[in-house]
Amino acid sequence: MRRHLSSALIGFFFASSLFSQAAVQPVARGNAKPNVVLILMDDMGYGDIGSYGVKDARTPNLDRLAREGVRLTDAYANASNCSPTRTGLISGQYQQRYGIEWPLGAAPGDSARGLPARGTSLPALLKRNGYATGLIGKWHLGSKPEFGPNAHGFDEFFGFVSGAVDYYTHRRGDGKPDLYENTTPVEVPAYLTDEITRRAVGFVNRHSTGPFFLEVAYNAGLGSPRHVWERRGRPEFVSRPQRKSPGHTRRLCSHARARRRGCRKDFDSARPTRPHEKHPGHFYK
Repeated sequence: MRRHLSSALIGFFFASSLFSQAAVQPVARGNAKPNVVLILMDDMGYGDIGSYGVKDARTPNLDRLAREGVRLTDAYANASNCSPTRTGLISGQYQQRYGIEWPLGAAPGDSARGLPARGTSLPALLKRNGYATGLIGKWHLGSKPEFGPNAHGFDEFFGFVSGAVDYYTHRRGDGKPDLYENTTPVEVPAYLTDEITRRAVGFVNRHSTGPFFLEVAYNAGLGSPRHVWERRGRPEFVSRPQRKSPGHTRRLCSHARARRRGCRKDFDSARPTRPHEKHPGHFYK
């Protein structure tokens, strides 16, 4: 029997409430603990979702989450790019405390840097409160094992530790492979967005009796509209996109379809089976 689900999209501040609850308000025995699926997407703008008024892209599954849950229209992130926002999300503190004010990998010596594991990160606190914890997708908070997802309290990790990888070869921009299962390098012959979805659904099914916390951090959308990777055929690089070009918009929409399919499967797999249970969602933009 599945418990009710709380979902967060781009939920940087949603994590803050989880920190306070896990750290100072342990759930009383006998009370149901909610399952949490946190879906994180890089570089997705305010005007990329139907529930926020976009007309040239259909996002029915994300619109459903907003319709059945809560849609916030005035929320803020602690930074505007990858590593700093993730630092705030995972640590519950401003990124300046750790000197992570720009995406890791952008400066010489970044390979030796990362977010220190101090036992007080979001997954560690939830794990301490009886949660199964998992991260599927992007990490980008340090490539060394001592900075990795498992060190921060994730029981399961599948994904990449750098800022971005190719969807087909799973290699970084410098050509080095970057796909891991926990701390073990792996090779998986799959389109990455679909594989992230498949593994996320698998995690939910394995832990359906809960409680669980799952972060699903899709690679799809990263860097848009500067580069667009097509689902079929050879990947296409758009060096100077025309933001108002209908053709370019269609390519972006095509690029996002796998991501939206993934969201639908994530939601459906975690949807309660009891008719009287609620399926709240929280939209953070």
